[in-house]
Amino acid sequence: MIVLFKNSGLYIISAWIAFFFASCASIKPEKPAENYISTAPALKASYISIPLNLNIADLEKMLNEELQGLVYEDNDLSDNIAVKAWKKEDFKIGLDGSTLTYRVPLKLWIKAGWKVEQFGVSLSDYREINAEIALNFKTSVALNPDWTITTATTSDGYEWLSSPVLKVGPVNVPIRTIADLILKTNQKTINKNIDESIKENLDLKKYMQQAWIAIQKPIKVNDEYNIWLKVQPLEVESTPFAGESGKLKYSFAVKSITEAFIDQEPPAGIPLPLPKLTIQNKINDSFKMNLVADIPFKRINDISKQYMKDKSFQQGKYTLVVRDIDIYGSEGKLVIHLLVSGSLKGDLYFTAVPFYNSEKQSLQVKDLDYEFHTRNALAKTGSWLFKSILLKMIRESMEYPMTEQINSAKSLIRENIKDYQIVKNIYLNGTIDNLSADDIILTQNSIKTNIVLTGKLNIKIH
Repeated sequence: MIVLFKNSGLYIISAWIAFFFASCASIKPEKPAENYISTAPALKASYISIPLNLNIADLEKMLNEELQGLVYEDNDLSDNIAVKAWKKEDFKIGLDGSTLTYRVPLKLWIKAGWKVEQFGVSLSDYREINAEIALNFKTSVALNPDWTITTATTSDGYEWLSSPVLKVGPVNVPIRTIADLILKTNQKTINKNIDESIKENLDLKKYMQQAWIAIQKPIKVNDEYNIWLKVQPLEVESTPFAGESGKLKYSFAVKSITEAFIDQEPPAGIPLPLPKLTIQNKINDSFKMNLVADIPFKRINDISKQYMKDKSFQQGKYTLVVRDIDIYGSEGKLVIHLLVSGSLKGDLYFTAVPFYNSEKQSLQVKDLDYEFHTRNALAKTGSWLFKSILLKMIRESMEYPMTEQINSAKSLIRENIKDYQIVKNIYLNGTIDNLSADDIILTQNSIKTNIVLTGKLNIKIH
């Protein structure tokens, strides 16, 4: 609703100029007081759902790219065993419900033995074992409301890729039976180490805490129009991890207050703490974002002047020139002030209520009328006979189609959420199904309008 007067808008005066005498008539009604609502408008919450459908093959590829060479090392002999493990070939990952299965081919170096301390004397004997083995594990993963992860790893057997040998001096002695015993004896320790490693590397609370703080900082999303976005997240929901048809399925949703600001950077404010995670069995796969767009009156007036200031209109021998225009709020309505000269000299004030016409996708005004004091001043001139014609003309001139802007905004948003890289190998994609505007509110420095976007988002890893 930035360009309030277009096309035939300034012909609104021409119909009644003929009623004036050839000499210039003057009009100076009392200016309507400028005032606005004292409380901020109620902000509607947005609900943004982002499903993650991860192909296990992609996860497998990413994991194998990250893990190379030495993948595990434990040199502590307090439990009479030290282990080093190197990646032998690619790991294989599977998913059964919420249980992760994986095959881990490794080259092993094991130092194992015994140690006895008694009467101040320490006796020990340790031997080194070299082997190649494929270990099979199952790990169930569950999210908790406090953002921690509960894991439970169990062994699912193993396969010797080469027979284990015991190094005794220069001689290698096959000891498969002994090696089996060592593995079985230490299986609980191995499983525990895997669980601790998963929890350490999947510290969701740590990363979510960082993201939660970062998302609350104002973000400049467009340089050309100086547009800023401010997000105030409120709640987070999540589904449990689940597997189906070779894919890891997981969804999370954020409920937030989202505002857009034009020509000004909003204050950051004090960040809200990370709330508890709400676990839901199912989350809607679409999103609805309510963006509060803030359009300063300065921007409205600047653009309006481009179309109206110094425009001249003529009918017969009568001329009217718009010297200036000023738009502001009063008593919850829009005031359109025209400073005119020519056959009529002085000030004209109109009041109207801005609204969004969803059928026409345009910003319009309703309840348009002369401001009270202007109406009285005009009545004294005798030009009041053309009241209905003038109102009709100004109403039509103040219709601002937004179809092109809405389509452009949808295209711009689509471009920005296509293969948007969040972090390495993780990309955000989405579609915008609809964009509309409603609830136009006048505040002290700007006009606020609620922009509603609906669509779908998803995360891909590749």
